[in-house]
Amino acid sequence: MDKLLVDLDHATLDRVLKPKLLGGWNLHQESRGLQLDQFVVFSSLSSVFGHAGQANYAAVNAYLDVHALSQRSFGKAACSLQWPLVGGAGMGAAAAVSGRKIAGSASILLEDY
Repeated sequence: MDKLLVDLDHATLDRVLKPKLLGGWNLHQESRGLQLDQFVVFSSLSSVFGHAGQANYAAVNAYLDVHALSQRSFGKAACSLQWPLVGGAGMGAAAAVSGRKIAGSASILLEDY
């Protein structure tokens, strides 16, 4: 749910943060003792650039970025891929259906791949 930072409440923040944050944390916990060639999490460019009304989404993606950075500081092979808006999928599809443009956003199209 899109809201400005000043309008976020605990329930809205929780609904967006929990799945991705807990997914990343659980993946970390389950793979701690393993020798991985790579630990990859999927983030978003929103964690760097932010977007109006998506403070909760930007925050959880920034968490994934910092978690990967932290793992690298311990010598682990970890990275966070910061995807741009994907036209035709996820938030990209929702933006297209609503006619909403996300200013300044880079995007890729599924049809190109």
